[in-house]
Amino acid sequence: MGKLGAVAGGVVVLGAVYAGSGWWLGQKVERVLPAETVKVAERLGARDIKPGAYERGLFQSRATSVLTLDVSLPPEPGQEPEIEPGASVQDQILKGMEAGRKLTLQVHLVQTVKHGPLAGGRPAAAVIETRVDHVDGLDADMRRALAKTQAPWADTVVGLDGSVHTHAVLPAGEIVPSPETKAGAAAPNEAGDDDAPAGTPFAGRLSWQEGVIDVRTAANRRDQDIVMSWPGGTMEVPVGDGPADDDENDDEGTGPGAARQPHDGPASSTGRMTLTLNGLSAQVKQQLIDPDLWLFAPGRYTMQLDDWSMKLTPPQASGGKDRVIFRLSELQGQGEGTLGGRLFSQVDHAEGKLMVMNTPLDSLVMDSKMASLDVDAMRPVQDLLQALGRTDDPRKVLPDEAHTRTLLQGVAAASPDVKFDLAAAAGSESATLGMSARMTPMRTGPQQRPLVADLMQSLTARATVTLPKAWVDRMQERFNANNPDMVGHDCDFACTLGRTPVFQYTGNAWTLDASLSGSGVYLNGQRLF
Repeated sequence: MGKLGAVAGGVVVLGAVYAGSGWWLGQKVERVLPAETVKVAERLGARDIKPGAYERGLFQSRATSVLTLDVSLPPEPGQEPEIEPGASVQDQILKGMEAGRKLTLQVHLVQTVKHGPLAGGRPAAAVIETRVDHVDGLDADMRRALAKTQAPWADTVVGLDGSVHTHAVLPAGEIVPSPETKAGAAAPNEAGDDDAPAGTPFAGRLSWQEGVIDVRTAANRRDQDIVMSWPGGTMEVPVGDGPADDDENDDEGTGPGAARQPHDGPASSTGRMTLTLNGLSAQVKQQLIDPDLWLFAPGRYTMQLDDWSMKLTPPQASGGKDRVIFRLSELQGQGEGTLGGRLFSQVDHAEGKLMVMNTPLDSLVMDSKMASLDVDAMRPVQDLLQALGRTDDPRKVLPDEAHTRTLLQGVAAASPDVKFDLAAAAGSESATLGMSARMTPMRTGPQQRPLVADLMQSLTARATVTLPKAWVDRMQERFNANNPDMVGHDCDFACTLGRTPVFQYTGNAWTLDASLSGSGVYLNGQRLF
C-alpha cells in the first residue's frame, strides 16, 4: 500500500504540474493573442478589429473578435456614373467607386485555444484554431451567391520554444450570381448549372480549388519560411454580341466584349469572357528586419505558375471560334532580397511563354532590380499601402502635399534606383523593353516650389523599346495564321508602327526612347518640354 500510495501521489503531483503548466501557458497566449490577431487582420484589410470576450479554462480557452470590412461593389446596371469628357483615369475610378454599392461586413471570429504542454495531442505551448462563426451585412442575393462557399480557416501551433506555425486554408468554392431573366427568354441553360431552369441567362461564375499557405516563424521572430500552393480558379463573365443587342439607340456599347445588360436579348446571344489561373505556388525563406516590417525582408523566393489566361468565347449561334486574348504559361521565377545596413535591395528573374490574340511568343524573360531602399523611410509607405487596402475611398487616407513631400524626401534621401528589362522572343529575334528610374535627394527647408517641380528635379527615368523588323514580320505571320478572320485589313503591324508618332524606324527596327531628367522630357532625342 505504501508503494501504491507513493505512485498515486506521484500521479497527483504530475497531474497538478501538468494542469498548472497548462494554465500558465494559457495565460501567456492570452496576453499576446489579441495583439497578434489585430496585426494579421489589419494586413488582410480589416478597417476595425474589436476583441470580444476571452473565456479562460484550465486546458482550453475561447476568444472572440469582430472584424469590420468595407466592401465596394460595382454599380448596378443602369447606374453607371456619367464621365465628363477629358476626365482623368483617377476621376473615373473614383466616380465608379462612388456610384457602386458600399457594404460594411462584420466578420465574427472564434478562436479556440488549446493549452500545452500537450496541446491537441502534440507537444506545444498552444494550438489556436481560428474559425469564422458568421458574417453580418450580407444581403439576400449575396447569401444565395455564396451558398456554395466555405469560410477560410487557420490553425496555429505555438511551440514550446516560442516558434509559430500557421496553416491556413481557403476551401474550394463557387460563386454564382443571381441571374436576371428577361421575360420571354427561352434560351438553353448556358451556365451549365443543373439547378438553374432552362431559359436562364448566364450571369457569370467564379470557382476555385482549395488553396493552402503555411507560415513558419522561428522562436527568434526573424527567420520565416512560407510555402503557398493554389491549384487555381476560373472566372466567367457574360459579354454581349453586337447583333444580339435589341436596343439600337442605347449607349451601353456593342460588339464582342460589351457587357451584357439586363434588358438585352436571350441568353443564346451572350458570349463569355473566361479568366483562368492554374498551378500557382511559391516558396519563401526570409529574415524579418522586425516583425512589423513585413513588406521588405531579406531572403530568397521561388515561384511557379502553370497558366494564367483570358479567353473570349463568342455566342454559340455566331459560329465563331474561341479567341485567346492573352495566356502566360510555364512561368518560373526567383528572387533575392539583401540588406546592407538599413538599405534594402532586390533582384528578380522570371521566364515563361506568352500568347497574345492567339499569337504565340517563343519565350518571355523578365529581369528587375531595386537598390538602395531605406527600410526606415519605406515603413510609412508600407503603412500607406495597408491603409489603402482597408478603405473603400482612397481620398480618406491619401496624404496631403506636405505629408507626401515628407514621405518622398525620406525615400529619395538614399538615392534609390529601379531597373526593369523584358525580352520577348519569336524565332531568332527578340523585342525588348527597358525601364529605369533613380531618385536623388530632394530639396529640404522652406518650400517655395510645387512638389511636382521638386520631384522632377529629383527623378531621372528612361524607357526604351526595340522591335526588330524581322520580329514584327514573324509575329505578323503567326497572327495571320491564327486569326484568319482578321486578315486583309489595310494596315498591318508594320504599317501601324509606322503611323505611331512615338516610334521611329532606324537600322531595321522600330525604336522608342523616352527619358525624364531635371533638364526636361525627351522623346527619341528631341526635347518636348
